[in-house]
Amino acid sequence: MSLRHRRSPYRWHVDRFVYERLPRAKALFGLDIGGPSPQCRPYGQSWISINPSPKTGADFHGYAEDLGTFDPKEFDVVQATDMLYLVEDIRKALAETHCVLKVNGVLIATVPFCWPPSGDRDWGRWTAARWAYELKKADFHVDSITPLGGRWTMIEQVLHDAWDWWPPVLCRLDRTMTWPVAYGIVARATARSMSKDGP
Repeated sequence: MSLRHRRSPYRWHVDRFVYERLPRAKALFGLDIGGPSPQCRPYGQSWISINPSPKTGADFHGYAEDLGTFDPKEFDVVQATDMLYLVEDIRKALAETHCVLKVNGVLIATVPFCWPPSGDRDWGRWTAARWAYELKKADFHVDSITPLGGRWTMIEQVLHDAWDWWPPVLCRLDRTMTWPVAYGIVARATARSMSKDGP
């Protein structure tokens, strides 16, 4: 992650959201997909990361669409920050995430919305309603999908893109998040639904 991105208004909202939503209970085992992420981990928790790039310093090299490296229901919490929209098969990634989460395990994710395109692999710039639909199809209970950003954030993001405006200040003035630069997602893995043909 570049220094320019780390100090953007977008990143200010994302880091704040993740910090506030990560479960605080001790002895939780977490997986950081697309990590390692910069957020501090709650005291007493154990985390590992997976990333397809060997340059990131992740504990494992691999893709969100194939988490077979890990056991089913191995993790209490999964963090997927700013990466699901880059996955070509998002439904497969959500299914794999569900598989490695314990029942009632928590998924904490952020996805961009009003943010400059990220090149050819920018697949999942979805609305909150579409994310809710896809998560429910993957057998997640959606606790919340939170818009991150309002008018001040949008104005400051334009300034930041043009002049590397720093530090993010105007975004802190937003009280109504009506112009989201991203969405923050909290969802819980439910037991797999059963049809007459089986799981």
